[in-house]
Amino acid sequence: MSKRLTLEFVSREFKRGGCTLLATHYTSNSVKMPYICKCGNRSEISYSKFKHGRRCYSCRNQKLADLFRHDFNYVQEYFTKQGCQLLATEYTNSKIPLSYICKCGNRDTVRFNNFKNNGARCRKCKIEKISKARRLNSSMVKRFYKLQGCILIDEYKNARKPLAFMCNCGEPSKTPFHHFKKGVRCKNCGVIRTVNAKKQYDLFIVQELFRIDECILLANEYINTKTHMEYVCKCGKQAKINLENFLKGRRCAGCSGKRAWKTRRIHDQLMETADIEFLSKAIKERIAEIET
Repeated sequence: MSKRLTLEFVSREFKRGGCTLLATHYTSNSVKMPYICKCGNRSEISYSKFKHGRRCYSCRNQKLADLFRHDFNYVQEYFTKQGCQLLATEYTNSKIPLSYICKCGNRDTVRFNNFKNNGARCRKCKIEKISKARRLNSSMVKRFYKLQGCILIDEYKNARKPLAFMCNCGEPSKTPFHHFKKGVRCKNCGVIRTVNAKKQYDLFIVQELFRIDECILLANEYINTKTHMEYVCKCGKQAKINLENFLKGRRCAGCSGKRAWKTRRIHDQLMETADIEFLSKAIKERIAEIET
């Protein structure tokens, strides 16, 4: 049977470790006792943990910092291996910014923690890294044109260089990729879109579009796609809406979020099957009438 420890014995052990035990009685080696650590910090610890070398949190953190801290020579050598030149003459810790010359020749500051673990470099290299990650390749752009029903003819260089392509209507055209992404197509498609924005429909067609989606148009006059008109929604509620929003699938407040794509789909099918050459001539004449 092991001998029971006394308070005097435990107190001497704390003193031998450079600490001062503040407890007035000793119960067991697993019970925490107040003490003053050798660093001057006041804390609590059991004798079992103290005996195995444990101390307060401050000492623990310092011990870990000493264990993982790099010396100046290691940091300087690491910068050199990465193609950079360290200008700082001393190293304290990984959180303090260090001045250096980047491999691109630009002078900047960086924390060693970010330089080593996150690959951080100067602002110029950061911008280049981001732009490289976002830059599209030719195959990706070709695939995008194909998904839009078009065929890319030119080789893709960047988003601002005009690219020749065959439009989904069959007309050849040329426009930068960042314009194409926004919906720009050939001249004929642009003319059709212009008419859509001005006045393409009459009252009868608009009434039919509402009827297709089980709504009733109450307005007796159609002006343009932006003008609000009274109607009875298929849910039975009376509301106001313009044709542009109606074709996008929007309905009354009660049907908010329940977009109706049937009308939009029928409208798109009509446009796809239309004779583009015939429409182009007729549309140009119609635009001339509208503008005069």
